[in-house]
Amino acid sequence: MRKDFETLKRDYAERIVSGKTLPRFQRLHGAVEIESASAKDTRAFFNDTRVTTDYDPSIRTASGFPHRVELITTFENADVEHVIDVANRFATFSTANDRSGIHVHMNASALVGNLNRASSVARLARLKACLISCAKRWENLLFGMNGARIRENNSHVDYMNRAEFDQAMTNAEPYNVTLRGCARGHKYKLVNFTNLYNEDYALNDRTIEFRAWSASKGFREDFAPTSALHVESALFVLFNMLSTALSETNKLSALRFTPKHNRAEDSFKWFLHHCAKRSQLPIWSDYDRVKTLIDYIFNQCKRYDDELNR
Repeated sequence: MRKDFETLKRDYAERIVSGKTLPRFQRLHGAVEIESASAKDTRAFFNDTRVTTDYDPSIRTASGFPHRVELITTFENADVEHVIDVANRFATFSTANDRSGIHVHMNASALVGNLNRASSVARLARLKACLISCAKRWENLLFGMNGARIRENNSHVDYMNRAEFDQAMTNAEPYNVTLRGCARGHKYKLVNFTNLYNEDYALNDRTIEFRAWSASKGFREDFAPTSALHVESALFVLFNMLSTALSETNKLSALRFTPKHNRAEDSFKWFLHHCAKRSQLPIWSDYDRVKTLIDYIFNQCKRYDDELNR
């Protein structure tokens, strides 16, 4: 790829802000979980029925930071601005460390249709194969966005493997499609499909979970504030990933299971060159906002690569 970063950034920003947003993305809904190693129960602070908290014993804490809280905010109609506002307010009294993550749950039926229909389950099976392929192709970007090597090979998130991809491709064959097959996998992966068979939830309330991101900007200090820009960047890349995967559901034979570039910086440049022909949401039709997100992600990826090369 011969274009330099500044050219790619300008071309990408101009391309997506000039295109029309697609209604399908504005109908998406789900939840974002932000883990904290210091905040107490925060529901009263937000006074918002969309915001809840939960205790998470997996978060590592240190002396003086006894609280292991996971903030959960639901969103309807792809209301990313609500999520960003919650993250901004949470950052005023919350800190995260290397065991704290951002997990995004996307409602599966909003992506593929009513899961009571066989045709929607068949599309979900194809989407699963495409998402696993995307997660492998983009894995260096997804981890690199954290700015430090604190998520990969972590016991709470791991790379997608070839066996999972092969199984998903087999399950996507018309005579093999089942919802149980769609849910097969491991919880602690870049993309977690196990909630699709969670009978504690109604069929059309089940989600696909994305777990790549740290809950802070990834600096090596023990505790760093949660960054709303970091949360928005994760959602920005995720919506692009969903757009790419959905566009590939009828081209399964063309899917690949190899990373695009070994460096996060080059992986992001490839993303800018090949992905997102239009903004998924109106919030990302703002030229300056998109450039700010791109600069942030690129600098995070560069820091990630620099750490690897020390």
